[in-house]
Amino acid sequence: ELLYLLKKYQEAYTEYMTVVDMDPNGQHSRFCAESAIFAAEEMVKKEGGGDSQMRKEKIAKDTPPQPLTDWEQNLIASAKQYATLYPSDKKVEQAIYKTAFLLYSRFHFTEAAEQFRAVISMSPKSKNAEFSANLILDALKIREEYVALRDTAKAFYQQEELGSSAFKKDMHTIWSSAAFTVIEKDFEANQDHVKTANAYLAFYDQFPEFDKVDFALNNAAAYYYKANRVADAMKVRHILVDGERFGPKTKFYYRQVGALGYDYERLANLEEAVRFYDMLVELYPKERKAVVDDKDLDDEAEAEKLAALDSQAADALYTSAVFTNALGDWEASIAKYGAFIDMFGEDERVLDTRLRIARLYEDHEDWGNAADAFEAFYTKTHKDADPAYTFFARLHHARALRAKGDTSAANKVFQSGVDAYQKAKKGGLEDGAHTEFVAEMMYRLAEPAFEDYLELRITGAGPGARQRAEDKAMKASLEAKTKALKQVEASFVSILETGAGEWGLAAVVALGRVYENFAETLTSSPIPSYLTTDQADIYRMTLEDRAYVQNEKAVEAYKLALDKSYELRLYNDHTAFATRRLGELRPDDFPGLAEEIPSAGFVSEKVRTFAPETSLR
Repeated sequence: ELLYLLKKYQEAYTEYMTVVDMDPNGQHSRFCAESAIFAAEEMVKKEGGGDSQMRKEKIAKDTPPQPLTDWEQNLIASAKQYATLYPSDKKVEQAIYKTAFLLYSRFHFTEAAEQFRAVISMSPKSKNAEFSANLILDALKIREEYVALRDTAKAFYQQEELGSSAFKKDMHTIWSSAAFTVIEKDFEANQDHVKTANAYLAFYDQFPEFDKVDFALNNAAAYYYKANRVADAMKVRHILVDGERFGPKTKFYYRQVGALGYDYERLANLEEAVRFYDMLVELYPKERKAVVDDKDLDDEAEAEKLAALDSQAADALYTSAVFTNALGDWEASIAKYGAFIDMFGEDERVLDTRLRIARLYEDHEDWGNAADAFEAFYTKTHKDADPAYTFFARLHHARALRAKGDTSAANKVFQSGVDAYQKAKKGGLEDGAHTEFVAEMMYRLAEPAFEDYLELRITGAGPGARQRAEDKAMKASLEAKTKALKQVEASFVSILETGAGEWGLAAVVALGRVYENFAETLTSSPIPSYLTTDQADIYRMTLEDRAYVQNEKAVEAYKLALDKSYELRLYNDHTAFATRRLGELRPDDFPGLAEEIPSAGFVSEKVRTFAPETSLR
């Protein structure tokens, strides 16, 4: 005691321990055992250590235990001796807690945990017990032993006598947080999407009030989706979107609404896909504002988030418009397409969308709105677009005008389209999809003259007319027919010169009809009444010779039409017409098409015709 009062703690420690060694049950032994702890503690303080100071370096899970000084070891030994000899003493708990904390501060976590658990078992209701439990968990967290952390926190939570209500709340939080982390770590190790999704869903069932439970549900939905368990993913998404606790309150609401729209799209449930896509579009302005108002985002991060939001909302609105039309509500679809143009005017799909709107009017025979929409496309909104688009719009503008009965206005549009094409060709415009549209416009412009030409006949002056009058009348009608032929021929040849496919084919067939009609007009024309029988025969043979030339030209045109049809792999009414006419004009070269129904032992006519007359064995 004298040595201790003189602050000679090292010598005092030795004497105190000697007293206890002499007789643990002696009159002064308990006092000396406790005093040895105090003396050792003073020596630790002199060394600059003690349980109040943690080492300064950063602690990691692989940080090794730091070596204990001799006096730190003496302090631990004296405390252990005191607890062993006098376990029922009230001061034992504090002594063990001190040495446990010393071990903890030197990263001897395993030994510290053993002593902390001893403190808890001695006095579970004490503050030291709560501190001990928290330090045990803290050590497990430092060492990233999340399974042990989860299970230990759960055990402390369920230990009835341990801790206050606030302590219990903390233990439940640590338990649930560790359980969440265990799921994450398990996935890093096994990459099993289904197992991980099931674990997150089970976590939600076990910890429904966990502050991050929406994270768990979001992750469960994502992992189910990656495992192609779409139905399971959708069930979880509906919990987040429709659940009373979540809905708009969760940060994942917007994302899950969009995901549900896509899920229903994959399942071809267009009604539900539209419902969720429309919800997302309705939420979009608020979601965008939240990003703009977020002060934690730098300019680059904000721009990236806004771009992602804009893209998702644009896709949702566009897809909703497509599906709404597919569901039969074309007028609502047009309204959505209009909203898409208004909201996302810089989107590359806007050009196509304007044409979609016009086509919808066209498909539903709303010719007035169709004509206005197509006209606006090439005169206002997209007049500098690719020619394939502008000439398409011109063509369909004229079609709509014709359909509503305004043929004159339609022909003006056709002509202006052809004029624009010819001007562009002089400026270097190359052939493309627009060529076909222009060719149709040229064909439509040629049709009236073509129909008039077909009706022209060679006529005389009538019964009883004089030879001069008869000759004059027949000459005038022949010249009118010939002149019309040249004009119509030139129109269809100009279509051919564009290089168009389908309408080039139509023009070739029309030329065949032009020539064939001229031949028929010649052979069916009246014989001048003033001719004798022999003269009439000669006259008729002359007409037939001239008609033959025209029929030959018609045959060549029809053959060219078939060649073009094969080249384009196109079979339409024009192809069928050319085939029929060739079958009639040149039956030997172009036999009519006939269907042969095969039966047992069937051999085609051609094989039978050319098969050698020998039996096959």
